[in-house]
Amino acid sequence: MSRLARNVKDLMVVVDDLKELGIGILIVKGGYWTYNMGYMDIMMLSIEGGLAQAESMQTSERVKSHMGELAKKQLLGGDMFGYRLKKEVDRSKNTLVQEPTEAYVVRLVFEKYCSDDPDEALTSSSLCQYLIRNRHFNFEHDLNWTPSKVIRILNNTKYMGDQLPGKSEVVDTVRKKKVLTHKEPVRNRYDGEGRLIEGNLVKGNWEPIVSEDLWWKAYDRKKGRSRKGSEETRGLKSGRKVSGDAYARKMFCSCGYALSRQYVHVAKDGREAQYRYKCRWQIMKMSKYTQEATHLMGGVICENPAVSEMKVWLGGTCLSTCLRMAGLPS
Repeated sequence: MSRLARNVKDLMVVVDDLKELGIGILIVKGGYWTYNMGYMDIMMLSIEGGLAQAESMQTSERVKSHMGELAKKQLLGGDMFGYRLKKEVDRSKNTLVQEPTEAYVVRLVFEKYCSDDPDEALTSSSLCQYLIRNRHFNFEHDLNWTPSKVIRILNNTKYMGDQLPGKSEVVDTVRKKKVLTHKEPVRNRYDGEGRLIEGNLVKGNWEPIVSEDLWWKAYDRKKGRSRKGSEETRGLKSGRKVSGDAYARKMFCSCGYALSRQYVHVAKDGREAQYRYKCRWQIMKMSKYTQEATHLMGGVICENPAVSEMKVWLGGTCLSTCLRMAGLPS
């Protein structure tokens, strides 16, 4: 039974769904025939399913504890911007090797961000423009730099030779649901005998790209500018929802991106609200950074204007009529 499911709910759903299709499952160990089970068989099968689920949960907790200890002994992760993973036969000896061109860009980002000269110091947005105009490629070997990519570089403790374990954790061992902990790094402090007093970083076996002082200077400067956790941003959620509009779920721009419905005019004096449909490329990528990077890389920039709701409705009505006249499903 444990080879069929390690979750009581999933087990019963599979058994019931297959039974509705006229399919039974023969479980040799235990002698269960799921197409025709009595109440005792259902009870015993549920008990075995519960034992299998408990075993899975116990294994997950054991692996979670082991991964926490493993993070203190060996490198977690693989290739990243500025480094390439060097594998060894003994995984505990895996290390990172600097990629010279990318390491130069990482060092440049930290130096420009932490510069004490007001004329040379750059924000994450200004750094995007600087990297694009000077043709410094990112990990995907293109110029699609965004402020969030720059911030991710500034947040990564591996650039100073340390790693931060526990940045994600499994909160539901049954569904294997993993969430980010948003754990903040704490600088290590030692007493006179070299014992750790405070800190949560683990020293790695690779060569750092930037010094600890420079990394923490960037961290302090970034924290001073951030509004994370403030009343204006706390509790807000991001992400695109599935549109409730039928046209927005089915229409696509000529560039290949979907069209999203946007609010244009409010409803008033008995008139209904007015909408338009705009290309998702323009919504997501019509920033000064993306335009400049796409232009330098010779990419295609979508310049299609938004389509009014009336034109979409008329076009859909005409198409539906033509399909019906041709005897095709609309």
